[in-house]
Amino acid sequence: MKQFLKLLFLLCLLSSLRIMADSRDQFASVLSLDHERPFVTSAQDCNGVFHGTVTDKPDLSTSRSNLRSVYLDASSTNYQLSSDTITSGITVSASFTLKPRDYSRPGTANVHFVDVAGNDTTVFFSYTPYQLTMVDASVSGVYPDSAIDIRIPIVNLSGAPIVVTSVELTGSDTQFTLDNATPKNFTMQKYDTVWVLVHFQSASSSAFSTTLRVRMGCDTNNAQSIAVRAQVGTLVFLVQDVRFDSVMVGTSKTMDVIALNNGTLAATLQSLSLKDGNQGFRLKNAASLPLSIPASQQMKVAEVEFSPTAVGPAQDNFSYVVPENHLGVVSTPIVNGNGTDQPAAVIENLSVAFRIAPNPVSSSLSIQAQPSAGQLSSIELYDTQGACIHAQQLHNVTQVSIPLNTLPNGIYLCRILTTNGVYSGHIAVLH
Repeated sequence: MKQFLKLLFLLCLLSSLRIMADSRDQFASVLSLDHERPFVTSAQDCNGVFHGTVTDKPDLSTSRSNLRSVYLDASSTNYQLSSDTITSGITVSASFTLKPRDYSRPGTANVHFVDVAGNDTTVFFSYTPYQLTMVDASVSGVYPDSAIDIRIPIVNLSGAPIVVTSVELTGSDTQFTLDNATPKNFTMQKYDTVWVLVHFQSASSSAFSTTLRVRMGCDTNNAQSIAVRAQVGTLVFLVQDVRFDSVMVGTSKTMDVIALNNGTLAATLQSLSLKDGNQGFRLKNAASLPLSIPASQQMKVAEVEFSPTAVGPAQDNFSYVVPENHLGVVSTPIVNGNGTDQPAAVIENLSVAFRIAPNPVSSSLSIQAQPSAGQLSSIELYDTQGACIHAQQLHNVTQVSIPLNTLPNGIYLCRILTTNGVYSGHIAVLH
């Protein structure tokens, strides 16, 4: 019985080896007969995603080696590939999907479809993002409790048709509404322009904003947005000019930089600098920016120091940014001065244009301009050594009170700059 079983085992082993050899020979024959590349079909949907199928050829199974792999080569950009599971040498047909990673960027892909015999079908795919031309829309100076219409153009300059699936306002400000006649689902041909009408009903003086969102294709994430803003009231913001008198070369003088908001809307000073910075002027002690300046108020935002290095006039300009100024209209305030090699002559003319009392002073000095003097711009006090011990910037005032109770007894030079000229004179401090 044992001999019979051994014989039976040997016969089964020989049969298996013969089958394996036949299979190997058959597989080698298939490899030698399979000269056809896999066949690929695909279609691109409204989002730019390719869906397709790959089928190995030829149709005759005895001459077909079947699929081995589907893969992206290294030159592909902004694409991700997924496919059905492929079992090498067994899978005949498989579906695949080629999707952009980022819909806002173009993409290219070389996809290889390879069978076991090494036949390679390489297909090039590309994606061009939907790109509409839209610009933020802003209106300013809207009267309170009034209504206006904002017309916003949407232009297709991409060179290909674009399917728009929705147009909507997504902001929280309910003062904005989309016109009922605005198209919501349409196709824009090349170079088409569609106008979107937004209604705005103003309220009290303030700044309002919303977002106009345009969706394209069939993916909700494929969209473009712009800001729509409206300012109810007025934005009148400026940085005042700073004008130094003559300053001796080798010395320095400092004056305040004043930001003035004469409008009905709050303004934010985001940045402040000197355009040139090489004329002997230097900003210092600047306020922490951004700085909010309420309506109808002024603030000291920095100091500017003038240290002339040569005799003669010097000039620079302030550069500043106010984000609320959507119309982009800003002034270019001047800072100027004159370098001299001679001490400035003191002309005693304070009493001609001002009422100054008391003099001598012990605590507080009152200065009131006569009508001929104009409005006060700045007041400076110098000690007998020529050092500036007090500097004060003013705007649109004709009277001011200066506390001097901390100054030691002595004689001081007072220089007052007004809209009509410069005035000088001496005051006495006596406690």
